[in-house]
Amino acid sequence: MTPAQHRAWVKRVQRDADREKLATLRLELKRARAAVKQRRLDARATCKNARITVQKWAQLERQRTRDAIELKRLNARHTCEAGRAVVAEHMATKRAKAERLAEVRAEQQREKLWSRSMRKVLPRAKTSKAESADEVRRNLSPDEAWLYDQVKSQLKPRPRMSPTEVFHHWLHEHEGDALRMLDERAQSDVRDLEEDERAYFERRAHG
Repeated sequence: MTPAQHRAWVKRVQRDADREKLATLRLELKRARAAVKQRRLDARATCKNARITVQKWAQLERQRTRDAIELKRLNARHTCEAGRAVVAEHMATKRAKAERLAEVRAEQQREKLWSRSMRKVLPRAKTSKAESADEVRRNLSPDEAWLYDQVKSQLKPRPRMSPTEVFHHWLHEHEGDALRMLDERAQSDVRDLEEDERAYFERRAHG
């Protein structure tokens, strides 16, 4: 092989390698852009699921509260009626006191039932209030875990709620912020690949 042939062969090999590298980079960029779209869909689904979960909590809590109040009122009415013949003149006062007592007890019962309902609706969140950050992440999807790491310093403990449940409340209450953060993360991934592509062409132009 002559020197000229060798140089031509080296140039051809380099050109083929450049083409393969460029094709790989473009494929990665295409996949990243597709991932942006999928992440947006996944983020909306995540927020929707959190919203449905909270709505179920609220619905179950309201129903159990109504049932508890009604039961207490029936018990109070029965108690008052049993002594009507003896204390008829005090009936109105006793009924009022019984209803006030029923409301106080119903409030206590509502708090207990609310805590139980959340454990039934969110079986995967059955962790203790003292669960660690790693335990919280294991209860979440990858995107949720990433969001949790971004906002965990902002999460404030709530009575009778585990850290996982606190995060789901944050996700429900800040759906717009969550979607924006996930979208910005995906866009950042695409920008990084685009920057790699530009850098590649610049190196090739100066090479």
